[in-house]
Amino acid sequence: MQRCPSCALFEDRCVCDTFAQVRANVSLFILRHFKERNRGSNTARILHASVQNSTIIDYGCPDAHFPDFNDFDWNDAALIFPMFYNPIPSHPPTAVEQIEQIKTLILLDGSWKQTSRMLKRIPELVRLPRLEIQPASPPLPRIRQPYFEGGMSTMEAGIQALSHFMTQESIQSITQNYLHWLDQVRQMSGLRSPLLPGQSFKEARKLQEETDSKSP
Repeated sequence: MQRCPSCALFEDRCVCDTFAQVRANVSLFILRHFKERNRGSNTARILHASVQNSTIIDYGCPDAHFPDFNDFDWNDAALIFPMFYNPIPSHPPTAVEQIEQIKTLILLDGSWKQTSRMLKRIPELVRLPRLEIQPASPPLPRIRQPYFEGGMSTMEAGIQALSHFMTQESIQSITQNYLHWLDQVRQMSGLRSPLLPGQSFKEARKLQEETDSKSP
């Protein structure tokens, strides 16, 4: 059975028609590593499908058109990633001083290794001020485990950043889109129970295996 090109679920589980679409008070530009675009676990596609004024571009793909950053309007733009460390010591991050001046949010999508390389190879991004965000409490369930304490998926980081520019009702709509999609992925993966806050698929699968091993 084929997968939906938008939500990456099998066509009989496609959730695209159920998504609520909201509009942010800023433009959202998602720069995704091209190796993520065909991964069923990629959450950037759900964030993009949820936010009307968002753009997603695949970085590093030989057959994809890549925008000329010399023509990009960097005025009033801010980088969401990275939040907790600086991979380029010679360019310490500058925090955003006035959030209300931000017109464009830029979010890098990929593994920490991939996004660090992307940041190093696009000097315009290095010079951007960064919007510092913290994980939600309690955190959302997620497919992959964070690489470090305080790490977030693209969806989590996007929601936390957009919460500065959207109503709570709109943020809740994006969150519900994500949770509905995630539950379909969970069912496809063979996990029987819904994920707990902050729980990854790996943790849920380990708990399920431990429970099964104790069953008579």
